Amino acid sequence: MHAYAATPGNGSQDWLIDSGASHHLTGNKHSIQNLQYLPNSIPVKIVNGATCQATRIRSIQFHLDCGLLLTVKTLHVPNFGKLSLLSVEALNESGYEVIFRLGSYLVKSNSITEPQLIGKQQAGSRTCTLLGIMLEKVQAHSASTTNPIKPDLNIWH
Repeated sequence: MHAYAATPGNGSQDWLIDSGASHHLTGNKHSIQNLQYLPNSIPVKIVNGATCQATRIRSIQFHLDCGLLLTVKTLHVPNFGKLSLLSVEALNESGYEVIFRLGSYLVKSNSITEPQLIGKQQAGSRTCTLLGIMLEKVQAHSASTTNPIKPDLNIWH
């Protein structure tokens, strides 16, 4: 399996499912409101070896095409442009099992007995796009920074 490999600022407005990202990340601050500044920025290493800084955090909700409501804590990395990554590792840590099957990403958890389709591979690409819409109204307090965040994020393997 290949992980999605991108460079910051490619202009994509889709959320891409990334098997190599350690955290959910976005560069598009206009698509998510109520960002809270982190007490200290967090260095994020990207595929080309460069380092960007995550400066803010917010919880985001997605209503997926399969009917699942997914809430994820997302770091804002300004140098990413409009690139947004949904981390398979972070989904696993949140209790979701992510299954790769024939160009599709499916999830299940204790509360989801049958695997649900959350993403499809784009034709002619190794990129997999999240199937659903981001909901605009999420409580600002849900973006708490009290949970530990790894101080140095290596987002691609």
